[in-house]
Amino acid sequence: MFERYNMTDNKLFVLYMIYRFHLPLEREELIQTALKEGWMNYFDLQQSLVELSEQGLIGTENLIQLTDQGMEVLNYFYTRVLFSKREMVGRYVETNRAKLVTQSQASAELTEGPLGVRVKLTMRDGEVTLLQLTMEELTMDKARRMAERWKSAPLEVYHEMIQMLAGE
Repeated sequence: MFERYNMTDNKLFVLYMIYRFHLPLEREELIQTALKEGWMNYFDLQQSLVELSEQGLIGTENLIQLTDQGMEVLNYFYTRVLFSKREMVGRYVETNRAKLVTQSQASAELTEGPLGVRVKLTMRDGEVTLLQLTMEELTMDKARRMAERWKSAPLEVYHEMIQMLAGE
């Protein structure tokens, strides 16, 4: 299932994945996709992400995306990413484009807050933030359920909120 490559090839492949998705991605989303599709094993992927971030090739503030330096490196070493791996990622992106766009528009962050767990739900359209809602929840379980619901059907939840607030 997973093929082992040297660390340089792994990092180039991660740069290619991020580039090919054409969207900023949540770290967990990238990891889950790569594991589910059998592109890399968990430990190599995590190590690659850490090193790429430390080297300034990817930005990992809230969402993972290529930096200008990361794009330069990928452009220079593009041919070192195996054609078969580029094809796998390309097929996945084409097949799942609508899902990827929807997922990239919505994010959920859980952090410790003064009253328990803080849930921050965000809906974006490109660079524009359409909605940002921050709530304090008392239990991690409830906070996780809220984040999962938000991430599983963000447009539906967003439209329900808008209709409810507008009294429609």
